Amino acid sequence: MARRIGGLFFSLLLCVACWAQSSGTPQPPDKADSSKAAVKEVAQPAAAVAPPDTRAAEGKEGTASSKVRLTAVESVVSKTETLTAFSQPTCDSDGNVYLGPADGSGIRKINAKGELVASFKPRANPDIDVYSEGRYSVTPDGELYIHVESKTPPHRYILVFKSDGSYSTTIRPETGFSVVPSTIAIFPNGNLLMTGNKLDRKSKLFIVPFTGIFRSDGKLLKEITLEQEEHLPDTSAMQNLKPGQPLPVISNRAVGWGHTEPAKDGNIYVMRWGSPASFYAISPGGEVVKRFTVDPGSSSYDPDNMHISGNRIAVEFRNKSFDEIIKIVDLDGQELETYEISPTDTPKEHLGVFACYSMSPERFTFLISDTDYKLKMNQVEAR
Repeated sequence: MARRIGGLFFSLLLCVACWAQSSGTPQPPDKADSSKAAVKEVAQPAAAVAPPDTRAAEGKEGTASSKVRLTAVESVVSKTETLTAFSQPTCDSDGNVYLGPADGSGIRKINAKGELVASFKPRANPDIDVYSEGRYSVTPDGELYIHVESKTPPHRYILVFKSDGSYSTTIRPETGFSVVPSTIAIFPNGNLLMTGNKLDRKSKLFIVPFTGIFRSDGKLLKEITLEQEEHLPDTSAMQNLKPGQPLPVISNRAVGWGHTEPAKDGNIYVMRWGSPASFYAISPGGEVVKRFTVDPGSSSYDPDNMHISGNRIAVEFRNKSFDEIIKIVDLDGQELETYEISPTDTPKEHLGVFACYSMSPERFTFLISDTDYKLKMNQVEAR
């Protein structure tokens, strides 16, 4: 990603780089509580991760030369859509790509031909005076749920849009305490899973992890405790601050930078940011039915994105030198493949941002801009 990839897209990735370089690595999770014996915990195969003393000898740290490379096999350049600032790229089962909000312009839904087919505009809804948009989730039938902040209290809502971009309804999550949402995902029965951070009264910071299931009308049905949630960021730097001294930046990155997606088994998979990345499968009834980790093979690699297709999870990892790999695991966390990310045939052109994963046939979609700043969708396969 350090290679120049053109225009505003490069600036976007450069911001991501600065963000990653300023981050620390979350503390590892505790050992499993004996009360959680019913949780399925799958042991990773011993051969899946190379011993630490061999990784440095493989050339790039943590990326063995034997890994299969991902290469662009087909590219589509949109005639109308530019690659302006965006966030949270994802896709649906029909191959439509979604570009998340970054500048208040809403979310764009773009088909495989590069054509704009719908726009979701949270700030144009008639019910809430929205001033910022957060994470969003797309259901199999194309509905879009997005967390927004309102200018007036109560400040946090979830807006629901139909697949054509028209506004449907508003949900106000009722927790009884203040939560800053991180991710949302929808169960097949219409209930939502939300992760986020609630206030730690001792430090006055929103760093206490929250995971809860809500009914479609916003009623909290169950708050869920995950194993890693017992670890909070070190807030000792908040003590004995001198008058006028800037507050240190302290956040719960494991939660705030995590990802959440539903799978075909009916569970929602929560990924906590960290190296290795921790996964929790949560059932519609609110039980943590599985937990496992996905190890990039080197602690210098942090998870950047993840997408689920069928019974497989694709986890993208990146290091500070912008080397990238994608690990493919099944829904039990068993490693199936490791892919290196290769440039396209165009000299020095990066594949782009990982936006979509399809299992059958196995394909990946990456987004980048061409020389005229038009959206370019690279269809990528293992070669």
